[in-house]
Amino acid sequence: MDEQKINKILTYMGFAARANKIAFGKDMLKEYLSDKR
Repeated sequence: MDEQKINKILTYMGFAARANKIAFGKDMLKEYLSDKR
């Protein structure tokens, strides 16, 4: 694999990880708020 392909994959993985963290954070926040009630 050449460097450009590797960089593209790493960038995509980083983006996916950030998107997952944001979605995960929202779910955690919802559960946290519903537990408080």
